[in-house]
Amino acid sequence: MKYLLSFIFLISYCYAIDKRVDFSAGVGEVEGTNVSVQSLSFYFLKQVYQTQEITFKLGTGLRWNRIAASEFAIYKNQEIIEDLNLNSYNIALYSEANYDNWAAGFNIDLIGSTEGDKSSINASEEKPTSFNMFRGGSNDEGTLNSEFWIGRKLNQLMLRVGLSHAVIQFEGDNPENEKRQRFFDSFFASLNWTF
Repeated sequence: MKYLLSFIFLISYCYAIDKRVDFSAGVGEVEGTNVSVQSLSFYFLKQVYQTQEITFKLGTGLRWNRIAASEFAIYKNQEIIEDLNLNSYNIALYSEANYDNWAAGFNIDLIGSTEGDKSSINASEEKPTSFNMFRGGSNDEGTLNSEFWIGRKLNQLMLRVGLSHAVIQFEGDNPENEKRQRFFDSFFASLNWTF
């Protein structure tokens, strides 16, 4: 599987028309506590469809997400993780529509890994789920991020703003063996450079 993903990544890179680096920072709220989300992406896009005024692009790339909070309610608003600090590394899918100097898009993490500190929740030692995979809704595994955004191009730079939708999952020896998973949203701003 990793060889297939590497091959797809390499082919996509060779045929891409836009190669980009992007940094975004956002803040959301979970049960009254601020959660910060930062992302750094390297990705490439290929034009897949064009009308007289609008261009559609698709691509793939790598994204690092850092999610941090002083405390985080991971399960049923009762189980709190102190000093949450997660780093996820994922392969993501990117899409974009362009009109004049404006753009709108969506991107989503597909597969990757997460690292972070263990935590004690109700006498159970919990750790972040290390394997990430998009499966849709509550079937998702690990730490994943997706973004809905609009942007304005300024030569090689693009300023973006939008909504980030993330999921975090912890696993451990909890007595009820229930999935420790939390979805949350954050607003973000981003600077994107095309080369």
